[in-house]
Amino acid sequence: MDELTSNQLVINHHSKVEMRSAAGWAKFLAIVGFIFSGLIILFGLILVPVVAGFNTSDTATPLTATSATVLIVFYLLMGLLYFLPNFFHVQVCQNDRRGVERQFCCRTG
Repeated sequence: MDELTSNQLVINHHSKVEMRSAAGWAKFLAIVGFIFSGLIILFGLILVPVVAGFNTSDTATPLTATSATVLIVFYLLMGLLYFLPNFFHVQVCQNDRRGVERQFCCRTG
C-alpha cells in the first residue's frame, strides 16, 4: 500500500480486458450513431426537392414553401444535435483505450 499514491488507479487484468471491450462496443455504437445522423441530414436535404415539387400543383400556397424550409432546418438541426454526442462519445472511447493501455498500473490478485 505504500507504493500507491492518491493519483493512481490500480486495476487487475480482468478489469483491463473488460474496459477495453466496453470501449470497443461504445465506439461501435457511436459509429452507428454517426450513420443515423448522416441519414437524418440526408433525409433533410432530400426533402427540399420533394416539398418543392408540391409547389407546382394548383393548390400551392406560400405556406408550403415556408413549411418546407422549416422542415429542412429542423432535420438539419436534429442531425447536428444527434451528431455531437456521438462525436464526443468516440473521443471518450479513444481516451479510455489510451488510458487503459498507458496509464493504469496492473496488479494481479
